[in-house]
Amino acid sequence: MSTRTESLKLRDFPALVMPGRCPRANQAITQRRGLRPGARLSLPQILEHALLRRSGRAIWISREPGAIHGLAALRRRTGRAAWEIETLTINGQSDAALLDLLDRVVASAGADGTLRLFLRLAAGSPLIEPTLRHGFARVCDETLYEAVLPPAKTAHDVAVRPREPSDDVALFQLFSSRTPQEVRWHLALAPSEWRAAQEPLPGRVREWVLPAEQDGALDALIRVGRADHGSALQLLTRGTSLASVVAFALAQAVPGRPVRALIPEFAPEEAHALEDAGLQPTGRTTLLVRPSAQRARRLESFEAALEGDARPAV
Repeated sequence: MSTRTESLKLRDFPALVMPGRCPRANQAITQRRGLRPGARLSLPQILEHALLRRSGRAIWISREPGAIHGLAALRRRTGRAAWEIETLTINGQSDAALLDLLDRVVASAGADGTLRLFLRLAAGSPLIEPTLRHGFARVCDETLYEAVLPPAKTAHDVAVRPREPSDDVALFQLFSSRTPQEVRWHLALAPSEWRAAQEPLPGRVREWVLPAEQDGALDALIRVGRADHGSALQLLTRGTSLASVVAFALAQAVPGRPVRALIPEFAPEEAHALEDAGLQPTGRTTLLVRPSAQRARRLESFEAALEGDARPAV
């Protein structure tokens, strides 16, 4: 029988819940889902995408009558310019089904005006190579740090304040100063793009910044998401007062529950600070991105400008 890739329909739900009729291990890893690689896909998660697909979400399946070979669900990140694949289940022997699913999710995100589509997989995943062949690029490898820590002391000696929308330009400058150029090309070319690509954290999210001595500049961004299953931390720093920044972030975590942080390979200072605070490396991931055709043209224009060959756009 022929396999087709199409939008999820009501008739497909029996195959989703029957044992052996649908691969259930989610290969996509996101902060929003708690950074749990291989977590089994739940029916409520599928329903969430199916029923709310007009709210910045989409879900596709690769199927034949009576069986489903793969499923891919995606949703926007912080803004419309960036989407992420947060669910990807696939029959391990079906590269064709994977590539067809990727075709559909790329088209769905592109139709919404996205500039980039993100996907995070476990480092060494067999899905990485076919995904790269589809046009995704490897952004960087990351290390997952986690621990269950005792309640943190509330006292801290770091003068943070809540993040404000007006901080975006200064935060983009901080991001640009701390991120290798080849990674920046993949992630953001302007403050608005960087804001849209911010990865959603689980549960209730709070954000703080650390002002620098230089007027208007910022030395750190601290993001903490608190959920029933634990807390997720995200740090962007210059290395200034790093131990105090980490101590402040950990003090905001849910006491007695796991606290997790993904640290990119180009930020060893943050990794060392987390280890000093008691977190341990427990896994490795690879972040990939698929640029849209619109973003590819923008990259070509930026590269031409750097080489002095830019031409006015008509």
